[in-house]
Amino acid sequence: MEQRRKPRLFKWSQVARDVVRSNLNASGVGLQELIDRIADETGNPRDACLRFARQLGLQAKRAYRRWSQAEVEELERQLELHKVRTVAIKLRRTPAQIYTMMHRMGISSKTAADSLSMYALARLLHKRPQVVRKWIVSGELEAENEGTEKVPRFMISQDSLRTFCKNHRELIDAGRLDRERLKFIFEYIFPRSHQDLLAVRESKKEREAFRDHMGEQ
Repeated sequence: MEQRRKPRLFKWSQVARDVVRSNLNASGVGLQELIDRIADETGNPRDACLRFARQLGLQAKRAYRRWSQAEVEELERQLELHKVRTVAIKLRRTPAQIYTMMHRMGISSKTAADSLSMYALARLLHKRPQVVRKWIVSGELEAENEGTEKVPRFMISQDSLRTFCKNHRELIDAGRLDRERLKFIFEYIFPRSHQDLLAVRESKKEREAFRDHMGEQ
């Protein structure tokens, strides 16, 4: 039976307690600054700092901050590189807000193994995300929107990228992206299918059998 993880315990200094008690009416920008001060003082996560302040009597609710398109794009880019809690700190959001937006964007903890996000592909092709988005909107690069109309999340399959490379090689700019780079993307970024792996294993067995046979002779 799997053991339940013990809840993480945070330490709160007397200074942090005094700061909260002297700002129990903080709201809006003042509330955000209060949480910043507690986080700086204790080194604890912002969501834990907010819970701590409420336990000491803080009544104000955190003002809702809408997501701009730039923030949404930055969120997706950061999720390619970091875990949710790290992304929350970088974007000055709570983990709960990050998970909520991930849900709206159609992002789950399990990403399809045979596809790449628009941002991941842009990074691999040494292109700006806006360039890859233009290819998708124009229909030159086929992509599936796993998000919503307002908050799209474009995913590109291996087959779609192969077709794009075949039909629009001039858009990729072969001067900067040579065949070895494309080979790397297809063979190492996209995991091989089970059938391909079986073929590789069979080929390896045949080579080993041939070496054993030659050794006996």
